[in-house]
Amino acid sequence: MALSHKPNLVFLHGWGTDPLVWKYQLDHFSKRYEVECPSGLNFKSQPALRGEDCVLVGWSHGGMLALKIAVGSKDIAALVLVASSAKFTDAENGMRPLCARIHSG
Repeated sequence: MALSHKPNLVFLHGWGTDPLVWKYQLDHFSKRYEVECPSGLNFKSQPALRGEDCVLVGWSHGGMLALKIAVGSKDIAALVLVASSAKFTDAENGMRPLCARIHSG
């Protein structure tokens, strides 16, 4: 049975980069998936997810954002983290771990 629509792949780039970092992946996966790579994301502006079968792919800082989105969404079918971490801390400056912020709201 053929799919009536393409599954969604959302690529989130790392800090200090832009969607061009995913160029080859976007070219490759766009043949079988709806691909999206929003630019200029941070923890206050998140991508609009389309459909219930969305796959988030995050690299570095984009992976931390993908994790935050996945924790709060029922529309994520899968999560792929590339060279990412669940937390980003600086103990000397008193920054709280990202994972603590995700779970505490």
